[in-house]
Amino acid sequence: MKIEHCKKEIKDYYINCKEEEVFNKLLYAREERADLIRNLSEKYKKTVICIRANYPGLYKINEESIKIVATLLEEAKEVFKGSITYDLYNITYEGPIAILIIDKTSKEVKRGAVKIEELHPLGRLADIDVYDELGIGISREEVQIARRRCFLCENEAHSCVRSKAHRLEEIKDYINKIVEGYGKE
Repeated sequence: MKIEHCKKEIKDYYINCKEEEVFNKLLYAREERADLIRNLSEKYKKTVICIRANYPGLYKINEESIKIVATLLEEAKEVFKGSITYDLYNITYEGPIAILIIDKTSKEVKRGAVKIEELHPLGRLADIDVYDELGIGISREEVQIARRRCFLCENEAHSCVRSKAHRLEEIKDYINKIVEGYGKE
């Protein structure tokens, strides 16, 4: 019920809001998430993961992003079963987010997170960020795993994002197609 209310509230906000206001809300939500991860790291002194959909543009709350995060949250709960000490699912102005605290080393968790990103049918459509017990992000390079590839052209994803190599609609269409096809196999 809470999620449905939040979705409606944010959808109404999008309809009645100027783009600049949405952008500011998005930035604020990112700051809140970073603060939450820092606070959880300080409190629990364990590895934290955060799952977010890679949905482009300012308007991040939609059925696709919700399905991506909810599905990958369930997958992460299965992968890290027995080691999860805290979990949270919330819908914010930056879209749905899921946070888990896991009682395993950050590098072990990073390897598991990368497996989800690479092997799950929806994995490429999300970021599963891993933070150590001090709240410091763990990169793929730290566990000797190559950087992510763009799902449209296979170049480094980071380069495509920076150079805006692909049109927003092209990316959204790809994501929507993958999500729509998920579960129909």
